[in-house]
Amino acid sequence: MSFKATFGFVRFTAAALALTAVMASSGTASAADECISKKAQDTLASCPGGKFQAQVTKRPQVSFSSAPTGIKPKDRKNDIKPVNPSDITKTAQRDERASRLQPKVRKLLLTEIANVERLFKTTPKKDKDRPQLMRRLAEGYVELESSAFRDKTEAEIKAQQMKTKNPKRAAVFKNDAKKATKIIKVARTSAIKYYNTLKKQYPKWCQYPSKPEGERGCMDEVLYYLA
Repeated sequence: MSFKATFGFVRFTAAALALTAVMASSGTASAADECISKKAQDTLASCPGGKFQAQVTKRPQVSFSSAPTGIKPKDRKNDIKPVNPSDITKTAQRDERASRLQPKVRKLLLTEIANVERLFKTTPKKDKDRPQLMRRLAEGYVELESSAFRDKTEAEIKAQQMKTKNPKRAAVFKNDAKKATKIIKVARTSAIKYYNTLKKQYPKWCQYPSKPEGERGCMDEVLYYLA
């Protein structure tokens, strides 16, 4: 091949390669134009730094001009009614648990009194514990008297309450009140007996001799009960 022919072939090859590169570049740009919208291209072009930065704003605030509808407040009903304090049948009502415990407490009290009575009978008169036993017996009977008085009052109230509704039941409560009255008399008589004996046999005795005056439990308290 001559020199001219060779040079012509080289020029043709270079021209063909240049044309191919131009076509490839044009195809890439067209594809990019199809993927990126015109608005995005304008935003990129207007960015002074050459880079696009997304703008992050605060969370949108929502406000209500009026309260939500459809919610109605519940009506509150107050079923508590005032109680007439003059109604003795209502003011004298007691807790059922306390009323169930009363027989047990009274039984324990009677058992304690009986045990102290036996111990007192077997204790010599010169024994230092004898006045203490007398005091315990007297106070035990005083407590029994108070318990019986409460039972009597409660039975009388219930009898009055059942007088018209249930006469038979009212009669039972009246009988309970009579029994309680008898217990009151016996308990008070026994308490007075032991207090008098304590005063006569041990006039200077004190239950707590080491305590300050007025707290020793001497004969002043005994005389106060007997007054």
